[in-house]
Amino acid sequence: MYTYHLIGMYTRLYTQVLNRHYWAESVEAFTSVHAESALFGIDGACPAESVQELIKVLVEQLSKLAVERVSNEELMRAKNMLKSMMMMQLESRLVLCEDIARQFATYGRYLY
Repeated sequence: MYTYHLIGMYTRLYTQVLNRHYWAESVEAFTSVHAESALFGIDGACPAESVQELIKVLVEQLSKLAVERVSNEELMRAKNMLKSMMMMQLESRLVLCEDIARQFATYGRYLY
């Protein structure tokens, strides 16, 4: 039996980068979806003296995606996080305006 209530919303980047490297100030994955293409990446922030190490860690994380399967636990975390973020963003006018602008730029209309 799978215990869904124990699965939090911590991402792999949180557990494998932010929790392990004190100098990592922030790390997050991003996507940018367009009509016929998309971009996926990871960005992060750290003090200037740790930039080379941060780049090394981020490249390692991207490489892991190519060789390691996403576990059921990680998938449930991602789903929980997505649900939570979507609900929180429903209350943000800024996010709503960004969504409308992105849809107009991509599709030429708003697809509410």
